[in-house]
Amino acid sequence: MLFKNELDNNNNNILQLIDFYKDSDNLSEPDIVIAEIKMWKNVLKRTEEDQKPKTVIQFLQFCDEDLFPNIYKLIKILCLLPVTTCTSERSFSSLKNLKTYLRNTVSEDRLNGLAMLNIHRNEILTPDDIIEELVKKSRTLKF
Repeated sequence: MLFKNELDNNNNNILQLIDFYKDSDNLSEPDIVIAEIKMWKNVLKRTEEDQKPKTVIQFLQFCDEDLFPNIYKLIKILCLLPVTTCTSERSFSSLKNLKTYLRNTVSEDRLNGLAMLNIHRNEILTPDDIIEELVKKSRTLKF
């Protein structure tokens, strides 16, 4: 009965989630999805503790797409959503730092490269890696 009360308390959130994703992901009617969630909770409740999934990817692998199509779609959405917006904010912050008045004339390829280097600072580049990359490109000058 704990699961039923827990699900009743979250019904509004679940209905909002279903309503938000119903058109884009072809979810079933809300009543069907809620019944599927109840069945999914029973499956998880009967699963032994050492076999229960611990991460979202493990949940996706554990969920049978044929038995629980709506749950599978919702877990897949959860896997695709970023946990935070730090990555996108970091890229805009890096672009703001790079795109100064002096660098306004930099080509898009070079600006993208500089942004990637600024964002991924923990990647270690050796001079040999850079030379190897430059050798791959054609260096003929056009006059």
